[in-house]
Amino acid sequence: AGGGPARQLTRSMCWLVPCPEAHLLLLDWVWGGGRPAPALGATLDAIASGDVMAARRLAFAQMIVSAQAKGAVGGGADVPVLVLRRNDAAIECVRKAAATRGVNRIALLYGGLHMPGLTSKVMNELGYEITGAPSWRAVWKIDGPSSRSAVARSRSAVWRWAALPLLLLVDGADWAFTLSDVAASPATAAIEIGLYVVRHGAVYYGLGKWVLEWNRQLFDDRGGGGERGFS
Repeated sequence: AGGGPARQLTRSMCWLVPCPEAHLLLLDWVWGGGRPAPALGATLDAIASGDVMAARRLAFAQMIVSAQAKGAVGGGADVPVLVLRRNDAAIECVRKAAATRGVNRIALLYGGLHMPGLTSKVMNELGYEITGAPSWRAVWKIDGPSSRSAVARSRSAVWRWAALPLLLLVDGADWAFTLSDVAASPATAAIEIGLYVVRHGAVYYGLGKWVLEWNRQLFDDRGGGGERGFS
């Protein structure tokens, strides 16, 4: 979230309207630089086709990526301290391997979030130079809906278009019922409002993990990711 008083006030006002999680995600998108998650469409397709296992895998993969990000739903920093420490340990291993007699090739296997820092250290501290363009290797693959029937693809398209209106409908009804309950029983108004905030806060947190992609550095070539060769 972050931001000054004006942004905090704007976010607070979102709780006064139906579907606050949609408004909060929109603000996060605009202010935080997020983008629609690549796995979002495939996840909806998997749900529409009844492939619960694929949907769970896609959501889990997206949550792993989002957990590394900074911002309202990520919790990480630009460069987490643990990543920096592991990079230092990895570079020390490379330095020892390079000093070993008879070693002329070294391979370092690390996660995508480490690549920008490792690339910088290998070049600046060890004096290596990049010899080729980065390349990516698929280590985890989830089959998409391309091989499914025309009926399944049509159902997936309906789900894609209906997901947001359905969310707005359910949230709008919940908002109206909450207001009705508060008006009917002022004595329990605080409880009703608290439960409303808890419900939609949980939805906001969950959606923020896999609806938007926060960590561009994992997939942006400019971030130094991918498999690289040095000399």
